[in-house]
Amino acid sequence: MAAQQAPTFEKGNLYNLPIIDIKPDPDQPRKYMDPQALEELAALGAEEKTRFTGEINQFSQELEARLSEIIPWLQPAQ
Repeated sequence: MAAQQAPTFEKGNLYNLPIIDIKPDPDQPRKYMDPQALEELAALGAEEKTRFTGEINQFSQELEARLSEIIPWLQPAQ
């Protein structure tokens, strides 16, 4: 019986792999994640999302106002 040859993969290509074939990296430096640090990181992400969303909404409103000055028939979105 011949030994099965391992598949070769090329950088930059996408491949479909069975989940069962995905193994954890034994050299992964993050062996432990502090639960409190993860919560703080999640909270920071939520704050940034809220701030960013507010900035986008403000920009959108300012853009709409300026466009309505240039294009008088442009009606603001409801």
